[in-house]
Amino acid sequence: MNKLLRIYDKISLLRVKLPRIIDARKELSLKNNYLSIRKLTPQESAAVKSFWGGVKPNTKYLSLYNTHNTIFDPRYIPDDMYYSKIDLYFNNGVDCFALDDKNMYDLYFPHTKQPRTIIRKINGSFLDKDYHLISLDFAIEECKKERNIIIKKAICSNGGKSIVFWHTNEGTDILKDKLSASYDFIVQEIITQHPDIAKLHPTSINTIRILTLLFDDQVHILSAIIRMGANGSKVDNGHSGGVFCGIDKNGQLKDIAYTYMTGQRFERYHPTSGAVFSDCIIPNFDKCKKMIRELAPRISRVSRLTSWDLSITEDGSPTLIEVNLAYGGLFFHQITNGPVFGNMTKKIIDTVL
Repeated sequence: MNKLLRIYDKISLLRVKLPRIIDARKELSLKNNYLSIRKLTPQESAAVKSFWGGVKPNTKYLSLYNTHNTIFDPRYIPDDMYYSKIDLYFNNGVDCFALDDKNMYDLYFPHTKQPRTIIRKINGSFLDKDYHLISLDFAIEECKKERNIIIKKAICSNGGKSIVFWHTNEGTDILKDKLSASYDFIVQEIITQHPDIAKLHPTSINTIRILTLLFDDQVHILSAIIRMGANGSKVDNGHSGGVFCGIDKNGQLKDIAYTYMTGQRFERYHPTSGAVFSDCIIPNFDKCKKMIRELAPRISRVSRLTSWDLSITEDGSPTLIEVNLAYGGLFFHQITNGPVFGNMTKKIIDTVL
């Protein structure tokens, strides 16, 4: 029996690991198409070999990141190594897959500010915000009271998949059709974001992505970026045409933003709103980091390398939007903020590899 369980665990882990390796290679192919990547010089290659020792990183990724940053650094983590080795070392891939459910956030983080839940759909059944079973008719009436809602896929929603909006002007039939989706989802209020964040792109909720690592009994803030919509989109995801920009430790946006899918680079100005990136300082950024440091240990049994999505509401309060327990993305952190593990890189490599 124990042997069968070990075989099952290996198969389950492979289901998680293999798509990550494939996705990383697909992403490199995509980036090769839209980014001009220069090869490492002999001196740079020697520096990489010296830093990494007996480990052989995929130098195509090191070429990619060093092409788009002015100072050469051998500490960049290749995407394929990050997803297939490092992420899986710090995160229990199988358990993360099972527990990563937006409908559970109110249970995982009960005293943390989140968008107010209207109703839920779990395993084909409708529930109210307090997890009581309700009918479809009751669910419709609860949504109609709100007038303006967002419907989010609860599981496997990477890249903003299956985000749906409804306004009372669309009518009850349209609402009923949207609530008839076969997958699990959560229905929430549409929050009003802080004006300093809204001015970057007013029609989307522009979210802050913070990457943390629980390592050596400390929660490290590794990197922070902001994702912004573009061209009037209601969502900010890179797969939907949004742009992303690095955030300094003090909460100030950097000067350059990128698109994920096309690789465009925007210096100083948002392509749609014209807002100057570096004029924006994230309100209460210290409170954002404090909140994440307090929440990270709660999920440490399954996830130690975690991506947190936050918004800042109009009163300046950090609000938890989503938690990526694993596979939270690397490219936008390193292209904007440099090597993701910074001075800990050598220790991380030695620990994992």
